[in-house]
This record gives sequence, C-alpha cells and structure tokens, in this order.
Amino acid sequence: MSKTYTVDALNVMTVDSLRDLCRNLGITGMSKKRKDIIIDAILGSQGTSGTVVNATKPVTASTPVVNSGKIESMIMTFTKKSGKIMVSCGANSGEFDVVGKAIYDVHEFLREVLNIPQDSSYTVSGSNVSLGYILKEGDTLEFIKKAGSKGCN
Repeated sequence: MSKTYTVDALNVMTVDSLRDLCRNLGITGMSKKRKDIIIDAILGSQGTSGTVVNATKPVTASTPVVNSGKIESMIMTFTKKSGKIMVSCGANSGEFDVVGKAIYDVHEFLREVLNIPQDSSYTVSGSNVSLGYILKEGDTLEFIKKAGSKGCN
C-alpha cells in the first residue's frame, strides 16, 4: 500500500526533499514552487481513502479482511481520469482535457493559450480551493484577473 503523508510530516521536510517526493509521486511542475504549494500538491494527490493516487493502475477495491471485528487490511487504488472541463480566464475560454490535473499544472499549461496572469486567482465550480486541488469531471475552472487601479499614488 502507498504511504500516506500528513501535513505535519511534510512540513518538517526540506523543499528539496519535497520536490524529490513530488517527482517520485509523478507530480509535475514543482521545481520552482514554494513549500506550501508543494505540500498542497502532495496532499491533493492523496485519494479520499488516505492513500496516494496511483495513476498507473485501474480502480480496484478488495473485500476487507475482518478479524475479531477489526478491519486488518483493505487495498484500494485509484486512477486519474482524463476528460474535458470548461476552463476560462476573462473573455477566453474552452474545454480542455485537464481532469485529474492540479490547478497549478493547468495554470502553467494554459497560461499563454488563455492569457492567464501569473497573479490571477481561481475558483472551481464557483468555490475557493487550494492550488493543489485535483480537477474532477463536472468541474469548471475559472481564472480571475486582478482588476487594475487608476490614478497616481
């Protein structure tokens, strides 16, 4: 079974160690990211069962081994799905095959295509989420440009 990482365990690791861990987990785009963003990405890559998402195996689940009323083992693996979702930034939008990708990866991937500013904020289906959020089927991702200011200081 894959190792589960906690916030506390990741916070004590160095940024270089976290980047190495990302490479081992198949999380891309972390070579120049801050520690908090890297930790969000690692935590976001973990499935709801607390195991790390494994993109190379199909979805499977085994019957739990129960002994004396306690579950002794259960194996679950998850596959990242691929599919198209609506991504927009201002007047630019389109459907892109980004299901299973983190928001930071989508930002880098579509930055020039949708003219997404580096300092833009984002929402998924109208809700605030972390930068490491893994997109799911049915989500819509909107990058929001910061409004300019007028006048002199």
